[in-house]
Amino acid sequence: MDQQLTQRMASLVTTDDGEDEDIQQPKIYAKDSMDRFGDDMFGLILSYLSLEDRFRCECVSKQIQRTVFDSVVDIDLNDQLIRKINKTKTTVTQTLETIVKKCANIETIDCRGMIYIYLLFGLQIFHDNCQYLRNIYCNMPSNRYQLVPKLRPLVTRISGVSAKQSFINYHRLSHLSVTFIDNVFDKNFGLMAKNLLGFEFTFKLRDFDRQLLSACVAENQSLRSAIVWIRSRHYRLCKHLSFNAL
Repeated sequence: MDQQLTQRMASLVTTDDGEDEDIQQPKIYAKDSMDRFGDDMFGLILSYLSLEDRFRCECVSKQIQRTVFDSVVDIDLNDQLIRKINKTKTTVTQTLETIVKKCANIETIDCRGMIYIYLLFGLQIFHDNCQYLRNIYCNMPSNRYQLVPKLRPLVTRISGVSAKQSFINYHRLSHLSVTFIDNVFDKNFGLMAKNLLGFEFTFKLRDFDRQLLSACVAENQSLRSAIVWIRSRHYRLCKHLSFNAL
């Protein structure tokens, strides 16, 4: 009797409630089965793994396969990933399609570390398959490689702006990083980046233009943080200033 009780305590008993059934049927798991633990706990543990580690672990059990990618809502696409893919037998397109298929809950893609030749078709794959996608972080497209119109409303952060650019078509842009502050000004259109939450730029001390700064601040009253790099004639990098406004 004691032995039977011990064996029974070593198993976790759960019940499955059928919508059309009045009788609850017990489900008994073996003491060494990982199914004894709920999906919520597994999801929490697996959320600390990198995307690469998740792919390695998904073959451990069916429960891990069911939960390992649920918590992937942010993903980084960069050249390091591309180099790893190129060393395998699969193509970049095949790998991205696999990621999209498994990570259906992606909300944010940070692709500021990826060159555009791979980025353009990669983002379209995510756009067409990730219904929760809301934010894209990217470097400023070149004249040769441009984001298709359907992707531009998702772009909320842009970096790598080294020449005058128009941001008119990026309606949700909230964070911008440019080489010099005059990159966001055009003599025909004026200030081309408004209602920003975060702004990073460089001042050339000898070419300090108070009017540009005043115009930028006036059109970005929503600004919460800024990083200002100041360069002088004697020092390549003279000072780095930053502030956060609540």
